[in-house]
Amino acid sequence: MRLPGVVFLALGFLTGCAGTLRRGGEVLIGGRLPRIAVLPLERHVLPGKPVDPEVTVEEGAEAIVTAEIHGVLAEQSRFAVVPDLEVREALARTDRSRPLFDRARTLGQEVGADAVLCGEILRFRERVGTELGARKPASVGFRLYLVRSRDGKVVWQGSFQETQQELTSNLLRWWMFWRGGPKWLSAGELARIGVERLVEKMLDEVSAEELQEGGRVAEREAERSRHAPMAQVPPERVEPAA
Repeated sequence: MRLPGVVFLALGFLTGCAGTLRRGGEVLIGGRLPRIAVLPLERHVLPGKPVDPEVTVEEGAEAIVTAEIHGVLAEQSRFAVVPDLEVREALARTDRSRPLFDRARTLGQEVGADAVLCGEILRFRERVGTELGARKPASVGFRLYLVRSRDGKVVWQGSFQETQQELTSNLLRWWMFWRGGPKWLSAGELARIGVERLVEKMLDEVSAEELQEGGRVAEREAERSRHAPMAQVPPERVEPAA
């Protein structure tokens, strides 16, 4: 009996790569979307070193940036995201004194995620003034890491560090003006722009296969970045937005 051509096509589609299934340009693991969890972000503190008083991380920054991550991930279709309630229940059973990447790996295994998105906030300073005129602009900096649950390897990392400036003073920042509009942004709005840029970058650079293999190079780069000095904040500008 001859099998219809569509059957052969389907068989080739299903066996295109070991352990994965392709659907509409997406790569699935075991016939499903890769599943990621979000570990709430935390302040960047180097062990054994005092907190730098010049680096501002305002109260509630961790929750704000984490919420923006959830909001941006909810708008994409490449990964399934573990519900926040499930993450919080798993974290209640996790030793919070362990290193960040170890906790991310444990969380991923607890909730059945293929990878965990975690990170650290380097700076979160609210603007002083209004969206029409700010005496001090908002300044936000954070790093994100995607940790593979199977072995704790970092398969992707990205960073965002920006202090808003007038468009006329720095034309290279036109993308911020395009996304945020002609106004002085709040720290939360600036964080949202940063999260959008990093998630877009992650979606472009990470595949389902990478959640199953590799990661050593990215892990070494991530460790170096965690101990690297932060970028200097540019001088304050007090002129109203253009």
